[in-house]
Amino acid sequence: MAVWQVGYVGSEGRKLSIMLNSIKHWLLQPSSRTMGGVNQLNSIGTSNYNALQSTLRLRAWHGLGAQFAYTWAHALDEITAYRGALPFDSTNIKLDYGNGDFDTRHNLSATLTWDIPGSSHGPRFLTHGWKVKQSHDLPRRTAPRRSAHRL
Repeated sequence: MAVWQVGYVGSEGRKLSIMLNSIKHWLLQPSSRTMGGVNQLNSIGTSNYNALQSTLRLRAWHGLGAQFAYTWAHALDEITAYRGALPFDSTNIKLDYGNGDFDTRHNLSATLTWDIPGSSHGPRFLTHGWKVKQSHDLPRRTAPRRSAHRL
């Protein structure tokens, strides 16, 4: 027997922490030209994630079972995680909106399982309930980060 499942997963992040360079706003003021830099932590970042997930499970047949899963996903944000990085232009952080650092578009995995038949020789806890399992994930590539200032 086979079971096929398809699902959608989505998430949205608002008010994410972003470090901005506040000195750019004051560049025209003579008193600020002596400062080396003023960074300001703001909660104005955004992110979103959308994924289509599909799984095919094949029930055990003569001790063999399998599962295949495929996910198409896309993550977009201004900054994936707070790491002290400054945006290209602190007056317009939307210029940094693009593929997230962990954006993985395609993910395919397969798992095969074999339930080893039990034996009548020896203790039951040693001769029954054993499985061999093989899992494989196809190499996945992370999409390059793109934003308006890097085109």
